[in-house]
Amino acid sequence: MSQNQFYKFLIFIFLINYIFPSQILPINDEIKIRLNIGKRERVYHEIPEGGLLFQGIGHNIISGDSLKVEDMVKIGIYSRTVKSPTGNTKRNFSFFIQWDEKTPLELKYKEKGSKVKSPDRPGWIYTNSGKWFIYLTAGEANRNFKIFSTKGSPVTYVRVTAGFIKAEGKKGDDYKTVNRQKRIDITILNKQDEMVSTYWYPLTGSNQQQYELNGPSKVRLYTRVMGNSENNYKYFITIKEDGIEKGTNYFDSELSPTSIIANKKDSVSKWRSVWLNVPNGKHYYTFTLPDIEDNHEKTVYIRLKEWREE
Repeated sequence: MSQNQFYKFLIFIFLINYIFPSQILPINDEIKIRLNIGKRERVYHEIPEGGLLFQGIGHNIISGDSLKVEDMVKIGIYSRTVKSPTGNTKRNFSFFIQWDEKTPLELKYKEKGSKVKSPDRPGWIYTNSGKWFIYLTAGEANRNFKIFSTKGSPVTYVRVTAGFIKAEGKKGDDYKTVNRQKRIDITILNKQDEMVSTYWYPLTGSNQQQYELNGPSKVRLYTRVMGNSENNYKYFITIKEDGIEKGTNYFDSELSPTSIIANKKDSVSKWRSVWLNVPNGKHYYTFTLPDIEDNHEKTVYIRLKEWREE
């Protein structure tokens, strides 16, 4: 192999590692299983009683001067559990994820059985994958990360990947979040004096929502904020597309005289909305409340609806 060919080979290896996410392995001993997913074999790790610990994820993906700590990183968490060949068509499972000593985030899923098989455990049925994606800079990702089980959840297997994402490139019905989040029912008095129920997902300072959207399409984001004693109905929502921030949207509303949260009877504001133009392909949208004064101690509710031409 000539020197020129050798350097081309190194560049090829670098690009493969740059474009495609690589698996991040936990540091502690764990039970591993191999799963045949399509034509590929993937390794998943069982969440033990003490949890799975991942140290300095950023160290695993920063390689050389070409990659900077400001580059964006997409961390993927894929999870599955086992189910009986008979019985319920879907299986509930859940677990917590935690960065350093921050407040843990619980992820809940309800998935059907899949055609995925394991050469290690013939005859076992594994569910479809529950997915969650985290978007950070490489510097932010260079921390400890832990996954641990939820009490009462069945045995769960996870796979964690990390890879860089580029900012360049191409940029109905109610949508549901990518993981099993609790929805709230808001009752609305319509123009015909009929009570109509709609379902919304909550956003708080510690709780975000993520959706998988297929484009090209046009989606409308509806928002409301819970009533408060200060009668302050100003709030901000940050929207990210595949980890790239699309912007922070400002909303100013007022108390709705005809809408309440069912069962609780709490008041909410009138809705405000913004349009999302989803580019071609599959994309993940993350909605958060930025940590600013107008958002403090507030709960915002969101709802996504697909727009279709007549």
